[in-house]
Amino acid sequence: MMIRKKHYEHHLKAKALEPQERFCALIKKRVCILIEYQDYKSINVKGEPGTLYCENIIDCYQNDRHCKWSGISPSYPDPLVPLEEMARFLEPGESVEEKRRCS
Repeated sequence: MMIRKKHYEHHLKAKALEPQERFCALIKKRVCILIEYQDYKSINVKGEPGTLYCENIIDCYQNDRHCKWSGISPSYPDPLVPLEEMARFLEPGESVEEKRRCS
């Protein structure tokens, strides 16, 4: 009796971190974040974004800010919005620094 071994192609998932800049509606400022991709294949095929790592995580955690990414609870709302949408979270006449800081 001959036993055939099934050969499976093992796709190794590659993780990747991508820096981006977002506007935090909670503290009303631009923040740098890292987006973790769990199944990154190339710059054009990144896979689904996973966890976000915000530069203010320690400050927000220590100040008990209720944010999805502050490390307190993932059930809190996500205050990080694309820069194009930040105007709707600012009061009339309120401004935010304009230079880009993340790369």
